[in-house]
Amino acid sequence: MIDNKYRRGQAQHGGNLWGMPTAKVVEASLEEATDQMTYLLTLRQQIRIIMELAHEGMKDDSVCATTARENCRTIWYVLTGSDDGAKI
Repeated sequence: MIDNKYRRGQAQHGGNLWGMPTAKVVEASLEEATDQMTYLLTLRQQIRIIMELAHEGMKDDSVCATTARENCRTIWYVLTGSDDGAKI
């Protein structure tokens, strides 16, 4: 995965990373870090939506299908590590 990404970067930016001027490496690193934070914040938001849906489903006693409720409990446990339904 890293090799593939590195080679795509070489093709896109022309040349080897170690040959890039230091100031440009710093700027490129900051851009990459910003991208990573954007992805992580988006992922956190998406996980929170899934957690809320799972929490609602596992606490909903009106759900006729117990399998659906148990599936929500499993989703909640996988995402939070908690099986008591306490909100995180």
